[in-house]
Amino acid sequence: MDLQHLETSDVLQIYDHLVKDFSENEDPIAPAGVRDENLLESAVSRQMVGSGTALKYANPVANAATLGYGLCNNHPFFNGNKRTALVGILVHLDRNKLCLWGTDQDELYEMILAVAEKTIVEWAAERLGRDIEFLEGESSSDVEVRYFSDWLNQHVAPVKRGERSIKYRDLRKLIQKHGFDLQNAAKSFIHVVRVHEGGSTTNIDTIVFPGFNRDADVQVVKRVRERCRLREEDGVDTEAFYDDFYPIDEFINKYRLVLRRLADT
Repeated sequence: MDLQHLETSDVLQIYDHLVKDFSENEDPIAPAGVRDENLLESAVSRQMVGSGTALKYANPVANAATLGYGLCNNHPFFNGNKRTALVGILVHLDRNKLCLWGTDQDELYEMILAVAEKTIVEWAAERLGRDIEFLEGESSSDVEVRYFSDWLNQHVAPVKRGERSIKYRDLRKLIQKHGFDLQNAAKSFIHVVRVHEGGSTTNIDTIVFPGFNRDADVQVVKRVRERCRLREEDGVDTEAFYDDFYPIDEFINKYRLVLRRLADT
């Protein structure tokens, strides 16, 4: 797949969304607005730096890292530069069918603060368990982006989509891990329920049920995941659902999909 990058218009959409999203937060983005259009263009253009047709940051993770680095350190906006940089990274990765796993909002804010304070090399090296090494000809920003990218790489994995046909008994085991169950079979149907603390249940849906040892076809599995909000857009991609990987952190899932959701409105 060809490398996908963000345009200036994409970054502005992200910024506008964040301004609205944080308007009633205890830490609003105020005053809002572009401080310097040239610095914004410079930050975005980092994705395309290279020699001839060869990009300096040719893989999606490094490309996302250099974009985030530029947005964070160029300070193109009056306020909200770090938040825009962080969400820009999440959206960039999503556009390249990648996502961050095994990390959360607190660690990501700590990471982007290290980028802003020029301590990302030490921060990343400590978490990667590595000594700090400098390569010949590297500038200080080159080193920072490299370690920034290396840390991101430890948490990046493809987002997998699609359904599988599985036994009803296996479908039940999978949704039980997320607080749901298949209960109260009657004739050829069974209820999909949410199980609350204490054991009470709420009916979510009713699906065709030929028996726990029979196959649930792809459409049934798709319907159950949709009703239980266990789809990729809910933070539970195919691998997380079928293979018991960790779901995507709520913050990451919310903001990686910003441009996808805006495109649907």
